[in-house]
Amino acid sequence: MSVNFDTSSEVNWITQLESRKSLVIGGVLLVSLGALLVTALRNPVSLDAFWHLQMGRDWIENGLSP
Repeated sequence: MSVNFDTSSEVNWITQLESRKSLVIGGVLLVSLGALLVTALRNPVSLDAFWHLQMGRDWIENGLSP
């Protein structure tokens, strides 16, 4: 029993991707920039944010190591 794979659709997909390389790169860059903006502009929410801030404050002001 032999299995016959049709690779023409794979080659066609790769060829279309290569022809639209700048569009794909631009899309990935745009999505990445959007994700960066969303995470940078939102309010920092963390259950242990107070602990982290207090440990940093103790380290800076009193020289205590975390």
